[in-house]
Amino acid sequence: MDGKLLLDQIIEKVNLHITCEPQVAVAIALWIMFTWCINAFDIAPIACITAPEKRCGKSQLLTLMSLMSKNPLNTSNISPAGLFRTIDAFAPTLFIDEADTFVAGNNELRGILNSGQDRANAYVIRLVGEKFEPRRFCTFGAKAIAGIGQLPSTLKDRSITLELRRQYKDEVRQRLRHTDKAEFALMSRMLMRWAQDNMEALAIARPVLPDVLNHRAQDNWEPLFAIADQAGGHWPETARQAAITISGIDEESQSINEQLLSDLRDIFQTFPLERWSTKALLQQLCANEETPWHAWNKGKPMTAYQLAHQLKPFKIRPKQIRVGSETCKGYEAEDFKTTFERYLSKCEPPSLTLPETGKHEPNGIALAMLEYFNTIQS
Repeated sequence: MDGKLLLDQIIEKVNLHITCEPQVAVAIALWIMFTWCINAFDIAPIACITAPEKRCGKSQLLTLMSLMSKNPLNTSNISPAGLFRTIDAFAPTLFIDEADTFVAGNNELRGILNSGQDRANAYVIRLVGEKFEPRRFCTFGAKAIAGIGQLPSTLKDRSITLELRRQYKDEVRQRLRHTDKAEFALMSRMLMRWAQDNMEALAIARPVLPDVLNHRAQDNWEPLFAIADQAGGHWPETARQAAITISGIDEESQSINEQLLSDLRDIFQTFPLERWSTKALLQQLCANEETPWHAWNKGKPMTAYQLAHQLKPFKIRPKQIRVGSETCKGYEAEDFKTTFERYLSKCEPPSLTLPETGKHEPNGIALAMLEYFNTIQS
């Protein structure tokens, strides 16, 4: 079997029935092939099928993927016990529809879904039988989840997002129920054969991972990169371009603490002061009305106590500092350095170029702003 030809054929079938962006079709094809090769990998990324509104083809895509995936099992609702017992008993590729109606409020179910990404930790323990004997259930396996809106953040972090859009009136797609299912059966047999022929190579593959992806995204995409590299042709490059487009740096995916750190880093890079009074730092932090800090305190700007509370988990605490001739509570920029390096992606500091010299140094406006903030702190 020719791997690159098989992947191209899957994309053709996706485009025949589903309206989506090219990078999404690429991810779908690789994930479907992944279900046949899952035994070669220790990471099982969730395929998160999402859309902002109904009638975007989520259920149709879920069905389409199940027709070409290994050992598919479709459901529109499942309990925590049903989830781990089903995976342990049948090792299916699980396709869960209508996730927005029952996953978000079910912490136990989310925890089990989370555990199934990493083979080493993909187990839950329950007491069974009349003697309540402990038994370990495996939760590792391929899962595709469809729903309106975004998954809970912990699930999204373990997922490859397949975002769909509603088609235009002139975009004609074939209804899946009208197609010949024998075509999908043939495709499944070819995928199974390709997986058998390439399983050993995939098990030892160590694909190159794009640096622009965070560590969790690299984990999610690594099996798909291994498959793309083994398939050859245009697929190694195509897979990495799709990954960067889908799972690259996304400000909206930041946690609230990451956003706070990011905003503070921007302030420190724009105004490179060694020490900041809490008052001056909060004034700059809350200046942008589009950030949550502007209305963090029940519609009012964030307080000094709230800022200290948010920074406490990072071992950053306010201290007595000297600004000019005054002593006040505040922060030293140096205390944030290692935290920025650990929790934020790399970002080049802003530089202002003087037109007449071409040198990268603060211009007159920047110097005036620095003097302004020094005045505030004094």
